[in-house]
Amino acid sequence: MNQEIQLSREQRKAAIDQMVDVLRASQTASDMMDQAFCEFLGINRTDGRCLDVIDRLGELTAGHLATEVGLTTGAVTAMVDRLEAAGLLRRESDPTDRRKVLIAMTDEAKQITTEVYGQMAQATAPFVSQLSDRDLITLISFFYASRDVNLELAKQVRNRTEKRKVPLRQRLDQAKELTNDAKAFVKLIKKEMKDWAKADFVVGNSRWVQDEKGRWVEEQISSDV
Repeated sequence: MNQEIQLSREQRKAAIDQMVDVLRASQTASDMMDQAFCEFLGINRTDGRCLDVIDRLGELTAGHLATEVGLTTGAVTAMVDRLEAAGLLRRESDPTDRRKVLIAMTDEAKQITTEVYGQMAQATAPFVSQLSDRDLITLISFFYASRDVNLELAKQVRNRTEKRKVPLRQRLDQAKELTNDAKAFVKLIKKEMKDWAKADFVVGNSRWVQDEKGRWVEEQISSDV
């Protein structure tokens, strides 16, 4: 697994194409799994996405959740009402500021999520155990960059989307406009690529970054921070 691989230029291009293809296939599979889980809980996909964000980030305010999932605070309030009635979410006062209300998963919701998605962790454990430390850090860095790209592109698509129903031909014209937007975005990507190449994240008590030669460097985090 840790053996160094050298690809020709043609092989590298083919490998990149295959990486994109398998990433899209993985996203489709994840979407199917999430849909199945939402149906299992008896909730819609938007509510399921909100539940996933709360599961990942922990307790948070309605405003914070709205920002994370791209919904209005009104839509989030209605969602919380539904999931609270279903026994999946609860509202509680912020212990540091009683004026704030936090949204959290119920213990039952946490247990169900762990039981269902825990199987995924068990199934992939043999593969993950074979990854080198460098593999792990590289994958984390890639997924952070992929997340940033998707969020930015989603913003651009929404900015070009008309609320009213329009003919498909007009949508094609709008898609071409998005291509022009993307050209500017590509310039942004190239400008920020060095920052994206760095793993700006924390693992335990260390922050991992890449130096100018692409080598991973560990930076200790002070316990006083």
